[in-house]
Amino acid sequence: IDIQAPTIDHFMPPPHAAADSTTADTASEAMPLITVDTLRIIAARGGTNDLSGQRTSARVDELDILSGGITVVPRPMGGFVFRARSTTLAARGLAAAFPPLYDLRIASLDLVHPAGLARVTGATFRPRVDPQDYGRVVEFETDLFEATMDTLLLSGLDIQRFLVMQDLFMRRAELRSPVLSIHRDKTMPDGPFLGRRLPPAGLRHIPRALRIDSIIIGNGHVDYHERDTLGTDYGRVSFTALEAVLTGADNTPQGIEEGELQLTATARMHDQGRVAVRYAAPLRPGTSRFTLHAHVHGLPFRVFNHMTDSLLLLKVRDGRIDELVMHMQGDDDQATGTVDLTYADLRLELRSRDPRQPRNWIMDRALDLLVRRTNLRTMANYRQGTFTVVRRKDRSIFNYAWRGLRSGTLDTMVPGILSRHAQQQANRKARRP
Repeated sequence: IDIQAPTIDHFMPPPHAAADSTTADTASEAMPLITVDTLRIIAARGGTNDLSGQRTSARVDELDILSGGITVVPRPMGGFVFRARSTTLAARGLAAAFPPLYDLRIASLDLVHPAGLARVTGATFRPRVDPQDYGRVVEFETDLFEATMDTLLLSGLDIQRFLVMQDLFMRRAELRSPVLSIHRDKTMPDGPFLGRRLPPAGLRHIPRALRIDSIIIGNGHVDYHERDTLGTDYGRVSFTALEAVLTGADNTPQGIEEGELQLTATARMHDQGRVAVRYAAPLRPGTSRFTLHAHVHGLPFRVFNHMTDSLLLLKVRDGRIDELVMHMQGDDDQATGTVDLTYADLRLELRSRDPRQPRNWIMDRALDLLVRRTNLRTMANYRQGTFTVVRRKDRSIFNYAWRGLRSGTLDTMVPGILSRHAQQQANRKARRP
């Protein structure tokens, strides 16, 4: 069958209309209704459209397919299974809309079956609104994402299983030069409580089977921006030269019983300090335990201006971190850990929630006297920070680790009574539904 330049458009039924979601490949013993030696489709175009504007719509500008050994087999309970001995697919100019905030663009997609290879180039995922104005589109506090990626390479991909059963099995996914920018406007009101699972529980609750032996990120760049009531501008934490490997993403019965999710990552923080992170968590049900280790070298202390607890309203004026080592052990409820922070020449000042209010020089002087300005391992009074943080269950594990690091840092810098007060106040807030 040879088809030249077809245009195919699919229109979704209204959102309330139900559809048969049966996808299991139960047609292995049935005789095929149709067999085709070769199917060639050249320069196809079209898409799927949601006229309500509430669901994802997608389009492709140009699609070429060469497929051989095709059979269409009926299922015993109705419907059909499409199989192909070999398929090569090349798509150009793909676009998808995700109302109300995002649009996805992909320059090219190439796929080869049964070799199990796929390549995506020139992918962008962009918001439709500016970070300063996205509060007009979403009602409650939420993250705003923007992402680009040079190349995504997939190998060992079971394409037939994905097409028939929507199960995603592959050996390796490699993301080259991804760039991710995240904005969070904390001046927006909190929404209704919406629980977020830790990674193992989230993996177990994916409704389809998934197994990816390794996910590799090369030369990544992540910027996290946050704005609170202390100013109109976003603060930024930047990670560049990000290299990461994630293994153990497997929610099959064997994977859940025996597997462990593991992440190792290195990056440069603000193009100066070096960061290394290790995370591990078993997948088996009945436990939510995890361990997290982070190691930082050579970082300006002012990076922590957006990490100090807003209850203390501290701002770092000067100082440099020689080394920071955090060990964290936790579960779905709370985490404990230690922070070894070596630094020198720390200078702090108090901030005010009212920008019109002048600085309090007396309190700044008191801080100079109370706050530990230097903390070196060679000193007799070297202090190791400790922390206990209650998990905010409507936040991700990144927020969990961030709060642990922040609490341990404060416990190193300030007198114990102030540190304990800050941790108690933060944990009390975290327990609120």
